[in-house]
Amino acid sequence: MEEVRNKVNTIFEISFEAGHKVGGIFTVLKSKSKEMKRIYGNNYVAIGFYDSKSALEHFEQEEAPSDYKKVFEELKNEGINAYYGRWVTANNIRLILLETKEFREKGIWFKKDNEMIIDRNVNLIKKRLWDDYGIDSLNTGMDYDEPLAWSYAAGKLVEKVCSQGRHGKAVAHFHEWLSGAGLLYLKKNYDKIGLVFTTHATRLGRALSSKRINVSEARINNYLKEASRLGIKAQHMLEKKCAESADAFTTVSDVVAEEATSILGVKPHIIMPNALEFSDYLTMEKVIAKRRVMRLKMKKFLLAYFSSYYIIKTSDCVIFYTLGRYEFYNKGINLYIDALGKLNKKLKGMKEGEYNPVYAFIWIPQKNEGVKEEIEENMLSFDRIDELINEEMGKIKENLLINSLEEKEMSLKFIFGEEFMNELRLASKSFLNMRKGEVPSLCAFKINEKNDMIMKSLKKNGLMNKANDPVKVIFYPEYLNPKDPILSMDVNDAVMSCTMGVFPSRYEPWGLTIMEAGALLALGVTTNSSGAGSFIQKTFKEVKKGLIVLNVKQKNDDQISNDLSEIMKGIVLMDKDSLLELSINARNIAEQLDWRIQINNYVKAYNMAVK
Repeated sequence: MEEVRNKVNTIFEISFEAGHKVGGIFTVLKSKSKEMKRIYGNNYVAIGFYDSKSALEHFEQEEAPSDYKKVFEELKNEGINAYYGRWVTANNIRLILLETKEFREKGIWFKKDNEMIIDRNVNLIKKRLWDDYGIDSLNTGMDYDEPLAWSYAAGKLVEKVCSQGRHGKAVAHFHEWLSGAGLLYLKKNYDKIGLVFTTHATRLGRALSSKRINVSEARINNYLKEASRLGIKAQHMLEKKCAESADAFTTVSDVVAEEATSILGVKPHIIMPNALEFSDYLTMEKVIAKRRVMRLKMKKFLLAYFSSYYIIKTSDCVIFYTLGRYEFYNKGINLYIDALGKLNKKLKGMKEGEYNPVYAFIWIPQKNEGVKEEIEENMLSFDRIDELINEEMGKIKENLLINSLEEKEMSLKFIFGEEFMNELRLASKSFLNMRKGEVPSLCAFKINEKNDMIMKSLKKNGLMNKANDPVKVIFYPEYLNPKDPILSMDVNDAVMSCTMGVFPSRYEPWGLTIMEAGALLALGVTTNSSGAGSFIQKTFKEVKKGLIVLNVKQKNDDQISNDLSEIMKGIVLMDKDSLLELSINARNIAEQLDWRIQINNYVKAYNMAVK
């Protein structure tokens, strides 16, 4: 794609998650920061919410430039504390964090019915939004008041900075309803700046999805009434007014564009897909090399986890995984488990050896009380065997070299040594008999299994980790990181070790996990209810797919899980060369979601806003 010529001098990007790790928008801003800095340099300024804990990790304060110092002093008089510095974990882009508690709660005198009364500043902001835009926020709480005051302050900041006349053609880019008051402030008070508004998913769409109601399939006549019923009337009205008022209204996918057109009554001008910063990823050749190492590490983990109960095979094994937030229905965790249950039954009807061994992970973090004792014991016993072999490897290589060159007898006794063979035999026998007759745990950590939806679903689907179950499952309710006590892998290394990521979302505004899988040479499955799935279908119509899009629209859960189980079965029966070919294809697809390509959509939106 040819790079779009930039026609804007200065960008202010305002998000509650700039330098403040809350959700997915933090990752979007961080990952595209390199390209934004390349195009706009120091004229790109992110504005975020000041949170002391996040600031310690992501923010480095600096002395503000002279044109900002005066503005900061003026804001301080209103109760707004502005911190200037760099977002150190996002390519050191310029970042201003606003602390607005005092501004929000400050008592302001105003006249009502010829009488002077005092009220909180945030209530006066609500009154202005009612007078100017008809936004009803009378009965809102802190979840609305806090972002409202912060974003209004951000609007004031941008106005004061730009009023100095030093920033040329400028654009203020606001993300989600949380920053919306700032956009509306500028719309009313300062008309010399382009306004861009991005919704990553409508507030009402998210709320309905949590009730298992899909906007594209539901028949809702009055969205305002529905928002009132769900207690999000003010957020919905603010979001709708921002979409109507922006010079460029954008969203992240065709899926959200349809949702926004229905719910907000405004069709987005530009789709701006989320992407990956591919310079952060290894080249394909290096991923292939590292993947062999990670596969071996994962196979060792599987042997340690299962082998004290019964013998397992890991050669040419297929490893499925899903990961993300614990949204059982939205993320399609239920569909993944149902499909695994059906795959387990289908493979039981086949002879062993006709399919590759199957292991499935569920990497969904939740509160737990640490690793189960039996799992820790298994790991320790396995590590002793591994250490025993590693300690002897130097001597074995030496024996091999000398015996081969001196033409001595090449028997196991001479190569490995009788003492080592006996020691290894005893250690292995002890480990293999540790838990014979027992069944491996479905969950590696201590959780409340009786009330856990994932655990109940696994058991309902007959996934019990018995010796005769072709599909073995491990629920791992802990964040993946190299320092965790048993798997000891970060997310990228864990994904690299797997065959396919499965993300059968019922509601997913974008869903970058499938692209992250492809970037690491894992296959992936998503749905046409996800933004990424829609992008793949639209962009790659004729390819032999390593990233598969499952049709879930107008289908029930049983139909979807059956279709998914058939896709999984096809992978389980596939030979190694075919899987590698699909993996390379998955990487090629993912590379189209590189910020170096997709940043053009942002430049187009900014150019449109100042036109």
